[in-house]
Amino acid sequence: MRAHVSYLDPETLSWEEILNSNGVVTGVHRRIYNKDPESGDFTSFAEIPKGWIGPSGAHYHSTFEEAFILSGSLTLDGEDYLESGSYLYRPGMVVHGWTELSEGAHIIIRRGGPADIIPVEQLHSYEYPFEEIYDGRPHILHLRTDELEWTWHGADDDRYGEKVLSQDKDSGDRTLLLHLPPGWNGSYSGPNDRAVECVVVSGEMSLADETVFGQSCYFFRPPGVDHQPITHSKQGCTLLMWEE
Repeated sequence: MRAHVSYLDPETLSWEEILNSNGVVTGVHRRIYNKDPESGDFTSFAEIPKGWIGPSGAHYHSTFEEAFILSGSLTLDGEDYLESGSYLYRPGMVVHGWTELSEGAHIIIRRGGPADIIPVEQLHSYEYPFEEIYDGRPHILHLRTDELEWTWHGADDDRYGEKVLSQDKDSGDRTLLLHLPPGWNGSYSGPNDRAVECVVVSGEMSLADETVFGQSCYFFRPPGVDHQPITHSKQGCTLLMWEE
């Protein structure tokens, strides 16, 4: 299980270089928010430099990968460009990344295990499984989250919006965007019987104890652990959240 993190500002974390499985430097740096010491799964803030060309070519990861683009853009096939607000979910063992280019980007990346990058020979011009594995979530190549409608809950000052980005049909685990309008006052904790993980995408929000979360700040609450609820947001806020 990941450690309980009540508040984390990524500016306090050190950068590390990402290497592929042959030890080749990829040119991408990351800050790891939280990592499970047993399974190796982690959530990170990644930075891709301007003019980046990915060195790995076609490759796969042994476990799932999901990503949300905070700013900038990149392409993994030379044609489709992921931009700010884009989201993807890729099950483990899916081959991708044969033409990786970017003019700079900041990305939230969540992985289901160690950060392996395994190069392979490219057989197709589309993403395809190197080996079939079962995943309760669908393979999402590119979801433009700005085009999704908000589902609204509550009323008056505590009204908030949700966009579900992906969901496991077996367990109910899900990834979502949560939006608190300017002047929001209420109480939001998420389900107590699931782990709740959160990164601030834009704006700011405060907890009941007046802890203020600015852009890119993070928390992780294991299931059943008491946690200060989100209670207000003066300027409004959008959060990327995981419940599992």
